[in-house]
Amino acid sequence: MLKTTSSYLILLGVLAIIVGIIALAWPGVTVLALVILFAVDAFIGAGLQLARAFSSRTAGPVFGYLLFGLFSLIYGVSQITTGVELRRTGKTLDKVLDHAA
Repeated sequence: MLKTTSSYLILLGVLAIIVGIIALAWPGVTVLALVILFAVDAFIGAGLQLARAFSSRTAGPVFGYLLFGLFSLIYGVSQITTGVELRRTGKTLDKVLDHAA
């Protein structure tokens, strides 16, 4: 079905636009769905990139290990940063909601 990387990127972009429209139409309902959608996309994308890196005859498996290691480091740092920011936002919202009540 998807024979090239550009076809995958176009399909991914179209799906992202559709999900964005749905999220704007129903923001309260779509938060969990968006989290699940992006998580699935991240896992599938990482798996496909990992398979491509290890199956490459020109780069060899060493490049695959390097790519996987760099991806893991960057992804881990971004997740920690996002978690810290969400925790700060949650504490701020809790304080605001406590004062409003």
